[in-house]
Amino acid sequence: MLNKISFFMVLTLFLCSESYALATAQLWATGQTTGYYANDDGTLKRGVQWPSPRFTSKDDGTVTDNLTGLVWLRNANCFDNKIWFDALNYANNLASGQCGLMDRSKKGDWRLPNRKELRSLIDYSQNTPALPEIHPFTNVQSDNYWTSTTNSDVPAGAWVVSMADGDVNPVNKAGDGSIKTYIWPVRFPTPPPTFDKAIIVAGGGPFSGNTIWDSTVATANNAYKALIKQDFTKNTIKYLSAETGNQNVTDPATSDNLKKILETWAADNTNDLVIYFTDHGFPGQFKMGETDFLQAETFNNWLNVLQAKITGSIIFVYDACNSESFIPYLKPPEGKQRIIISSAKSSQNASFMAQGLVSFSYFFWNQVYDGAKIYDAFVFAKNATWVMMTDKDGKRYQEPCIDDNGNGISNEKNDGDLARTKVIGSGTGTGAPPPSIKSVSAYPPLLNDRSSSAMIKVDDVGIVSVNEVLRVWATIFSPDYTGSADIPVTDLPSVELTYVSADKSWEGTYDNFKAIGNYIVSVYLMDKEGNISYPVSTTVTQMIDLVQKPKPAIKVNGIDADSVELTTSDMLNLTISLDSRDFSGKKADWWLYAYTPYGTFYFDLSTGWTRGYKVSYTGELFNFPPALALTLPLNGLQSGYYQFIFEVDANPDGIRNGNIYTSSVVVNVK
Repeated sequence: MLNKISFFMVLTLFLCSESYALATAQLWATGQTTGYYANDDGTLKRGVQWPSPRFTSKDDGTVTDNLTGLVWLRNANCFDNKIWFDALNYANNLASGQCGLMDRSKKGDWRLPNRKELRSLIDYSQNTPALPEIHPFTNVQSDNYWTSTTNSDVPAGAWVVSMADGDVNPVNKAGDGSIKTYIWPVRFPTPPPTFDKAIIVAGGGPFSGNTIWDSTVATANNAYKALIKQDFTKNTIKYLSAETGNQNVTDPATSDNLKKILETWAADNTNDLVIYFTDHGFPGQFKMGETDFLQAETFNNWLNVLQAKITGSIIFVYDACNSESFIPYLKPPEGKQRIIISSAKSSQNASFMAQGLVSFSYFFWNQVYDGAKIYDAFVFAKNATWVMMTDKDGKRYQEPCIDDNGNGISNEKNDGDLARTKVIGSGTGTGAPPPSIKSVSAYPPLLNDRSSSAMIKVDDVGIVSVNEVLRVWATIFSPDYTGSADIPVTDLPSVELTYVSADKSWEGTYDNFKAIGNYIVSVYLMDKEGNISYPVSTTVTQMIDLVQKPKPAIKVNGIDADSVELTTSDMLNLTISLDSRDFSGKKADWWLYAYTPYGTFYFDLSTGWTRGYKVSYTGELFNFPPALALTLPLNGLQSGYYQFIFEVDANPDGIRNGNIYTSSVVVNVK
């Protein structure tokens, strides 16, 4: 015994020296406030004071004790008096729908209280019943109530608490003749219910120059429609957008509003959180508004703080140019799960054609609407995107990505394992198959007679749709397509197919098959419910190059020649012009530069001729008459050769690397 005492003394000294404090049980007051003798309970009133109000009665048939946190059945005599064994069963089988309960409890939630729990209700200043003077319970019997605690001295008995005076005594479990013993079930408080929630961000806004705003609105509204179908409500969706007149929009799309929502609303009783961004993207940033850019690292910091507070996963779907660039930043915290989906790789643009109807987003959210697993929706949208954005050599101009194994690397072998197990919302299906197209034909499929026209045709029997067909159309991916990683694809040519009753088919003619090579023709069907079919493709091959290329021109002193001789006493007047021809409206790089005895110079729109070699302008091609670019006297210039070059590069990326259309002149100064 001495050794044990010594050990505990040493241990106590050690704990105290390390600033550890031994916990003291916080016992509550008995309720007695009248003193009957010096230093008695009524005089000292020791213990934790009762909260006010002591009890909270709810409309669901329950009463919460604000002192202990226990939840009691309001009806204190729903089962009459029973033997102990029956009391256990009645309490354990209690569920919502019985005894006035509407709390959604199920069998096993309720139980018989133990001795200390039942005794905690007693107010020793009261009797018959010995409960606080103001209490919300009904049918309280001023008699004994069973506890689940067995009398260890005589195990055939269990402890009871009298609601008449708070007395605690053992009673035979099988009953003691005239002694009546009642049942008062209790349960622990249930945690507040959690909900799946969603945040939609239609970024960018209707500022001048945002060519995809209509598509952004369409894809965001389609996502909202899919979420509502999957049992989200207006209370479980936050929709950020600059779209005016849309009653579903909760706030403007700003970084500050998104941060506030993630810190407050999304952190409160949330299970899975779905976040959807759509509009312009750049490497590592998303355009929330005209001058408001959200950095991927900042977004991840917000998510990390949030995910420490919610129970479920984060599903982030991002449709924009360069959207994969967010994935390395969004690795989840330890022990947490995220499904990150991007519509394009870090170096690729995203397509928003037909005002967003032909986009990764539209295909993805239509699948969610139909109740598909997240991975199945991703694969469907990915494959549909590949069909419309792959050239004849198999090069993919847009490749969607997924990362759900948490390492920040997309499209690995085990990416998708988590997404295969989860749905967005309830996963409720429509019960009807989506519309589909069996086959597509082109007449003629081979153009070798200087014709640029072919008819696209879908036989009526090749269309499968439960609902009425609203529209059939085709997009054309040409062999001379070039794209920019920062410019969304909105301008792939398309042709509407109309129904021809005589042939029982859908037909349309496209007459711009001019560039030599293979054209990928992808056909889509949309029914009256807004469901869009998976695209089905065919090929049209042009054997003869019929494209009218851009025709830049550069002249010296009005002379159209490869070379011009001038003397140092002459004036040099340089003019340029452009006939954009079949490239009108397409974006390109414009180059105007010169090789001189003094080195290389390029023409800068702001500063004029500047030493170096850079693109002069990137923008849409348009026709313009001769424009004055330079007038200067040659007096004082070194004799020699001066070559002036005006070029159009069909690949608008600031680098001279596409199809180049050139006009140049050499000036020999003597």
